[in-house]
Amino acid sequence: MFLSTLVRRLEDLPDKEAVLREAVRQLQDWLGVESSVLRSVEQQDTSMRVGFTENEQEWICRIRVADKQLEFRHPSPPLLSPTDKEGLEGFAEFLEDILSSRELSPELFSMEEQVQGLIDTSMHLFATANADGKVVSINPRDTTTQVGSYLWEAGWLHEDYRTSVKEAVALAGSEGTASILQVESIRHSAYELILSPLVDDGGKVSTLIVQGRDTSERHRMREVLMEEREFLRAVLESIDEAILVCDLEGEVTLVNAAAARRFGLRKGDTAEQRLLFLASLDGTRQERGRTPLDRVISGEKLREVRVICLDIDDEVRLMNASGCRLFDTEQNPYGAVLALHDTTRRQIAENALAQSERQLRALFNSQPSALFSMTSDGTITRCNPAVWTLLGYTPEVLEGRSMLALVHQTEDLELNFLGDRELQLTRSDGSLAWGLAKTVPVRDAEGDLGVMWIVTDISKQKKAQRDLDISNRKLAESREMERTRLARELHDDAVQNLLAVSYRMKDKVLKEEVVEVVRQLRELISDLRPPGLKEFGLEAALEGLLDKLRRQGGPDCPALELNCANVRELPEPVSVCLFRVVQESVTNVIKHAKARRTEISLRPDGRYVEMEVKDDGRGFDVPKRLEDFSTQERFGLAGLKERVELVKGRICLESVPGKGTSVRVQIPLSTHAPSVTFPV
Repeated sequence: MFLSTLVRRLEDLPDKEAVLREAVRQLQDWLGVESSVLRSVEQQDTSMRVGFTENEQEWICRIRVADKQLEFRHPSPPLLSPTDKEGLEGFAEFLEDILSSRELSPELFSMEEQVQGLIDTSMHLFATANADGKVVSINPRDTTTQVGSYLWEAGWLHEDYRTSVKEAVALAGSEGTASILQVESIRHSAYELILSPLVDDGGKVSTLIVQGRDTSERHRMREVLMEEREFLRAVLESIDEAILVCDLEGEVTLVNAAAARRFGLRKGDTAEQRLLFLASLDGTRQERGRTPLDRVISGEKLREVRVICLDIDDEVRLMNASGCRLFDTEQNPYGAVLALHDTTRRQIAENALAQSERQLRALFNSQPSALFSMTSDGTITRCNPAVWTLLGYTPEVLEGRSMLALVHQTEDLELNFLGDRELQLTRSDGSLAWGLAKTVPVRDAEGDLGVMWIVTDISKQKKAQRDLDISNRKLAESREMERTRLARELHDDAVQNLLAVSYRMKDKVLKEEVVEVVRQLRELISDLRPPGLKEFGLEAALEGLLDKLRRQGGPDCPALELNCANVRELPEPVSVCLFRVVQESVTNVIKHAKARRTEISLRPDGRYVEMEVKDDGRGFDVPKRLEDFSTQERFGLAGLKERVELVKGRICLESVPGKGTSVRVQIPLSTHAPSVTFPV
C-alpha cells in the first residue's frame, strides 16, 4: 500500500517527468525483495529516507526506516547514469519530500504481502539466500531448487556453470560484489543470472538477492540478426552492382566491393571526387546538382535511370542508376543510397543485335522464296513479300491465318516434316500453285518452338514436268503401238509366208530350219506384245510369261513363284509397266543371278499397287543411282526406272553380293484412270 500510495502521489504531480515514474518502478523492484527487513521495523512515528551514492560502476541504495538501515547494492541501472548527479539528487529529494511528509502507518507493513505477490507471479526466477549461498526463499518460477540447498546446486543449472556460480556467490558473500552471469540450463537455454548482496548495519552481507531470466529468445534473435547481417553483407559484396551510401554532405559511409573495384571508392571519400558523371558521350561533365547522387541526396527517387560515367580507368561506362534518401526512426533524412548497374556490355550487345536484326530483316524480305514463320499449331506470325508472287496475298493478310488452310491437300502433313516436300497451295484467286517446301525449326523470344517454311515456287517446273510426262506417255504409247504393229505384221506376214513356204519344201532339213525360224519369230512377237494381257489380265499374262521363261531357262532355271491378289482391275498402263518389270527382272535372274528360287508378289491396297521380285542369287553392288546402270551397259535396269516413273511410280533396287537381289515397285492408282488405253 505504501508503494502504491507513492505511485499515486507521483501521478498527481503533472509537472514531474515520466522518468520519475520509471525510477519508482525500479525502486519497487528493488524494495520488493526486502520483506524480511521491513518485517523487523517497529511501528513508530519516524520517516523513511532513501539515498543513492556512486561506487565504481555500482549503485548503493540506502533505505532507513526508524533505527533500521538497509543497504542495497545493484549494478548500474539503465535509467539513471552514475554520473547523472543532478538527476539522482532530484530523485532523492523528491522521494524524501514525499516520504518526510507522511508518518509510518500500519499500511507500510502490509506491503510485504503485496511484494510477495509480485514475486510469486513474476515470470522470472527470484530467490534470496544467505551470505554462504544457501537458499532462504524462492518463487514458484523455479520448481527444481529446494530451500536450504545452495544456489549452485539448482536443479535447472547446467553442471558446466556450477563452478562459476559458486565463485560469484563467494565473491558476493565475502566482498559484497554484485555479479551478472551468463549461464545455461540443463536444456541448454541461455540464462542471465544477477547476484546482488545486501549489507546490514554492521557492514556485512546478510542476504543475496538472486534474479534470473531466460535469455534464449534474445540470444536467438541476436543470432538471427547476426546471420541476416552476415547474409546481407555477403549479398552486398557479391553482387555486380556498385552500391554506395553517403551522408547528406556527399561523404561516403559505405561501399561494396563492386563500387571500390569499379570507381576506386573508399569509406570517407567525397563521392563527387571519385564518381564523375557525364552529360553525353563526348565527355561533357554533368552539371552540379544534376548528377544522380545529387538528385537522390536532394530527395528524388531514381529507378533505372540511364547515366554515363567514368570508371577508375577513365573509360566511359553506360549505367542504370537507382537510389533514394535514407531516413532514421524519426523520419529525419541522414543520407542516401545509390546503386549503379553497368549496362555497357548489354548496350553494345543490344546495338549489335539491332544491327543483326536489321540485316536479317533485309535478308528475310529480299528472299525470292516465300518464307512463312509460324507457331507450333501452324498460325502464321510473319512472312516475307515473296508470298505475293507465290499466292497473291500481302504479308499483312496472311499473318494470323493458319498455314494448313492454304495447303490444298493436308493428308499425312506435319508442320515440321523432314526434308523437301512438294505442296499445292491455294492462291488468292482460287487457283493452285506448286511449291517446294523445306522446314526449319525456330524459337521465339519466349523460347517456344515454332517452324519456318521456305517455299520455292515450282509451278513452272511442274508444268514443264507435266508436259514432259505427257510427252513421255505419248512416247510410251507410241512405242507400245509400234511393238504391237511389228508383232502383228510379223505374225500376219512373215510368219504366215514362212509357214506357206515350209509346206511346199521337199527338203526335210530345210523345212525344219524354216520351222525353227517361225518359232523364233513367234517368241519375238511374244516379247513385243504381252500375250493375253488385254484379254485375260495381268495375272494370266504373268503366268504365261513365267511358263515361257521356264522353258527357255531349261534345267538351270530357278523355281519361279507368283503370288497375286486381285490384280484384274488395274489400269492398263500400270499392268503393262508391271509386266515389263517382271519380264526384265526375271530374265536378269535367269541370265546372271544363279539363283535357286525367285518369288514374284503383287499386292494392291486401294491407293497403291506394290510388286516385288526377290531372288536368292549371288547379288551385286548397286550404284547410288539407277541411271548409272547405263554406264555399266545394263540398259534394261536403267530402262525400268524410266518406265516406272512414266506411271508416277517409284522403284527400289536392293542387292548385296552373296545375299540375293530385290526389286520393289510402288505405283499409285489414283493418277491412272482405267479408261486410258495403252496398246499391248
